[in-house]
Amino acid sequence: MWAPAIPDPAPTIALDAEALRQIVDNLLGNAVKFTDVGGIDLRVQLMPPVQPRALVLDVIDSGIGIDARHVGRLFRAFQQGEDGQMRGGSGLGLSIAQAAIAAPKGRISARNVSPQGLRVRLGRPRLAD
Repeated sequence: MWAPAIPDPAPTIALDAEALRQIVDNLLGNAVKFTDVGGIDLRVQLMPPVQPRALVLDVIDSGIGIDARHVGRLFRAFQQGEDGQMRGGSGLGLSIAQAAIAAPKGRISARNVSPQGLRVRLGRPRLAD
């Protein structure tokens, strides 16, 4: 199941369109690769409680999740979880996403969600209205 949730009108951030496309492509590609059953949600929202005037994009899947011991290395180049090596890929997708979103003032994080799956969240300061 595919369930995008994007506010209308969508908030604006300072980020190259090609970089944003590559980030979303990498995040959704990983979610699809590791979700055999269930669904994937893409949510775009403003999160004043987290960071004033920040745009937040969440990709939440019901896939296999990741061992909590390995979450810290998800964003390192050429790193994959134990099951990731069986599913293919280079281990570059999340490190590319992190590099693209981080400068300036962006952030990306990942955490397991209950009962299973992973949420990858990226945040970027919103442009002034």
